[in-house]
Amino acid sequence: MDIGELIRELRTAHGWSQVRLADEINRAEGTTLTREYVARWERGKCAPRGFYLAALSRRLDVPLSVLEDPMLRPGGRRDREFLTDVAGSAIAPVVASDLLAGGPSVEAWEDKLTAYGTDYMSMGAADIQRRVAGELIVIQQQPVT
Repeated sequence: MDIGELIRELRTAHGWSQVRLADEINRAEGTTLTREYVARWERGKCAPRGFYLAALSRRLDVPLSVLEDPMLRPGGRRDREFLTDVAGSAIAPVVASDLLAGGPSVEAWEDKLTAYGTDYMSMGAADIQRRVAGELIVIQQQPVT
């Protein structure tokens, strides 16, 4: 995944527009970044460097190393297949069960899935796999009501 795609995915995972991302950076860093410049990053017309990489790291809650090193970025086909498999085989049945049993609201599950998406960008597939496995063990140990 190139840096532009990563910025776009992290921004949308936060639910932010390009304007909002620029505003968040400007407010925190005292800069005058524009939406157009964010769009140029996302389209791959230019890439953020040094100062703006650090600002993006802080505002988008992702380790700086992920932004700096393409080898640490998620997005390979295997990673996407892993997440699809996890969602289909683990998360979806739990969500359906909770909704049928009057458990957490749809909004609560949307928040959880958004958190998984954001965490995936910073943690990677292996860490998410361990986290999901741990949560599944806890769920399996719950008594059936």
